[in-house]
Formats: sequence, structure tokens, C-alpha cells
Amino acid sequence: MLADFPGNPINILWGFPLALLVWIGLPVCLVCVFYRAAKKARLRRKFLCLPQHLVRKLNNFPECSFGSHRVTLILRDARLVPEVVVAAGALREVEHKPVNRPEDLNFDIKDVVDVC
Repeated sequence: MLADFPGNPINILWGFPLALLVWIGLPVCLVCVFYRAAKKARLRRKFLCLPQHLVRKLNNFPECSFGSHRVTLILRDARLVPEVVVAAGALREVEHKPVNRPEDLNFDIKDVVDVC
């Protein structure tokens, strides 16, 4: 029966696992990658968001680029944090350094009193 088949049986046997890998394994890997990226974005929004009253105030400011605002934060202890980029109510850059985690900040997000 295999003698009548024109293909090499070894190649045929490798074809099935390879097809499973391409048709099932690759989409599963892509879903995992996109899920991790979305989870990271959700965590960023959760921990780096400004209070709602400051976000409403920010919406009245002019945009600097694609919906983001470049502002100065005023902290509870009267410190000023210049060159802060806020997009969609969350901190993106502080003093030209990207912010991905709360540990990247040298202040607590709860200490922000005002923006200017």
C-alpha cells in the first residue's frame, strides 16, 4: 500500500505534526503574545492613572501630540515634576524617560495634587 504512494512515508509522517504546529501552535502563540501586551497595558492604566478631576482638567489643555498632553505635575510636598507626558489619563513619560511601572517614578501617583 505504501509502495504505491508516490511520496516518501517519512516526509508524510513529518507533514502532519508540522501542519498541527502551523495551524494550531502559531495562532496560540500569537494569542498569548497579544494577551500579555493587553495585560501590560491594563496594568499601566490601573497604576499610572491620574485622578479623575485632574484628567478632566487635562482635557481642557492643548494637545502636544496625538491626544497626549505635556504638563508639569504639582505634588503634595510642593515639588514640581516638569516634562510629563500624559495620554488618556495615564502617565507615559516623566522627564523624557518612559514610564511602564510605578517603580519608574520617584514619587507616588497619589501625591499629585494639580497639573499646570
